Amino acid sequence: MDALVNSSPQITIAGESRDALQSSVVSIRVTQPINGMSHMELNLVNWGQGSDNSEPGFMFNDINLGDEIDVEMGLGQQQKVFSGEITALEEHYGNGAPQLVVLAEDKLHRLARIRQSRSHEEMSADDVIQSLIEDTGLQGDISVSTIVDTFNQINESNLAYILRLGRRYGINARIVENQLRMRAEEESRDAIEVDLQRDVVSARITADLNHQPLSCKQRGWNPDTDDEARGQSQTLSTTGRSAEQILNDLGWPGEDLTPCPFPSSNGQAEAYAQAHFERRARHFVEARLRLGGNPALKAGEQLVLRNGSPRFNGTYRIQEARHIFDRRQGYETHLLLSSAAIEESA
Repeated sequence: MDALVNSSPQITIAGESRDALQSSVVSIRVTQPINGMSHMELNLVNWGQGSDNSEPGFMFNDINLGDEIDVEMGLGQQQKVFSGEITALEEHYGNGAPQLVVLAEDKLHRLARIRQSRSHEEMSADDVIQSLIEDTGLQGDISVSTIVDTFNQINESNLAYILRLGRRYGINARIVENQLRMRAEEESRDAIEVDLQRDVVSARITADLNHQPLSCKQRGWNPDTDDEARGQSQTLSTTGRSAEQILNDLGWPGEDLTPCPFPSSNGQAEAYAQAHFERRARHFVEARLRLGGNPALKAGEQLVLRNGSPRFNGTYRIQEARHIFDRRQGYETHLLLSSAAIEESA
């Protein structure tokens, strides 16, 4: 893997790819989070001569708010790293030719535009989420929870509420292949390997016991039966030494009583406590990498770090991927990774 890759992105706007568009790119930044909305910022030189050899002028007056935009990156065989809709346009003047800045978000932005207060009665979380996305043109790949309950949405956008429901059960929400994906993260079949001494421009890896719990407990109450609801997290299975194991070995305290969300049954309390515990535990080790551009590195995928110290070698999950191009640096990918354990040999 080359440290830096100088490869121009391919951009399609409103179904059209133009040579003038590709050659006018100053920079582009695509941000893909594992949970939430992907977004993109594209800077274009907005001055030049048209294909008909007309007088120089503004080049991109036909780019409009609401246009669909796709971005492909890579060396050789390019891959799509962003698909969304233009939600903002800026024009910059001074310090050279005029520039047009195109800001776009994936289709989750449609859910962010709908705000409401609503009680979803006798429904599962899966049913609630499916009902919220029906009117936005999104398809769903959803497996969050089938437990039937009443879910209250209080002056929240549909996107904020869906993200809150996902956090309750430890499930991320993002667009994958034009679908809203909300299900447990899976093992990658062909995880990309990165050599820390050969493949990266820079890397920083941290194992931090701060904010790591020994266990999480949840307490609640069922007003219909007047019964207390109790739940406690179970140990997270890992292939190395987890924060929980290290805290136990050190004899350090760390029990966490989680007040929200409020469970009304033991089953809910256990599910909420486990989700809260795993969300913390999976970020025990975090790595920030800057490396040559690779469009296959996407949020949610797994990556294997090699040739570092034994402590930090192993498999990580990509929490955020940023695909960045400019004319000076070329194409780079910046990653935020996480893991629940350090290697046993440390």
